[in-house]
Amino acid sequence: QQPSTAGIPSDYESALGRIDLARDHAREREVERPNEWLIHDVAARAWLARARLTGSFEDYAEAESALSRAFAVAVPRTGPHMTAAVLAFSMHRLAAAERYLDEIGRYAVPPDPGERAELAAMRGDIALYRGEYADALAAYDAADAIAPAASDFRRAVYHSKIGRPDLAEDYFLRTERALAQRTPQVRANLELQRGILDLERGRWDDALAHFRKADRIFPGHWLIEEH
Repeated sequence: QQPSTAGIPSDYESALGRIDLARDHAREREVERPNEWLIHDVAARAWLARARLTGSFEDYAEAESALSRAFAVAVPRTGPHMTAAVLAFSMHRLAAAERYLDEIGRYAVPPDPGERAELAAMRGDIALYRGEYADALAAYDAADAIAPAASDFRRAVYHSKIGRPDLAEDYFLRTERALAQRTPQVRANLELQRGILDLERGRWDDALAHFRKADRIFPGHWLIEEH
């Protein structure tokens, strides 16, 4: 299956190919400009994007290595802390993720509103996975106060974790309606999440229907096939 007419990858193989091109370009720039932390941050983000798609520990390790190079050349009160926080959270290192977020609050140049909303939402994610549900919801409220609807997908996950599947469905729908660009990968992930929600409720046939729909939208993804 070929990428869509808009040039957006429409299956796992083409998405991985695009990420690999970005990764290879980033690695070349790292060699050319080794003393710029932003260059290493771009490489780390490329490896992280690959890791999220493949689930490969080696990709996570490469992202971590690129971040180490970035921190080595960054001046105080700057650096790839946001990428590092995302990586740490992805690897379930919640305390480390929190420390990186704290460092962003000490930056010489304050984050813009979009970044501040993401910071608040990430603190909500950390609280959620610690089982601190009230703190998670308060953080999502803070994020939405900065950028309305910034936490819709996260609220869907929140409600699925605390046994409110109907509200989770509602927020998945809100997320879908608010998407600026409904890429096949994003649409498939929403179907995957809906399937997981049905699976947790014992709705086997409905879950399978969502998984099959996700597979049609974004074929070849091992995570969808696994479910």
